[in-house]
Amino acid sequence: MSKFVEQLREHGVSEQNIQQLIAKWGGFPLYVPRTPRPNHPIAQVAGLETMRVLCAIAPGMQIIIPQGTNERRIRLVREVSDLRRAGLSAREIAERLGLHIRQVYRLASLTKRQPSG
Repeated sequence: MSKFVEQLREHGVSEQNIQQLIAKWGGFPLYVPRTPRPNHPIAQVAGLETMRVLCAIAPGMQIIIPQGTNERRIRLVREVSDLRRAGLSAREIAERLGLHIRQVYRLASLTKRQPSG
């Protein structure tokens, strides 16, 4: 998990708003103004409260928004594991999640390697 995403979560930014930031600016630099404004693109994409948090933690800075690939992989491992426990086949999981069947097998193997608890 990236430090940036951790900070947003610690300040109460919702997962949905974090994902909106990643979808729009993931992998790209983004200038955070010192003062939040409702008409700013950040506020329009992820909400004014998210913009207030960004202005509080990175005022006047240019930050790189993470691409979210690690978070996506973690989420997919969890989803594949849950669906396998629910009795779905690899093919059914692939169809449901829009993945290649080989990717389902890879993600399922990651689940087996992680310690439980």
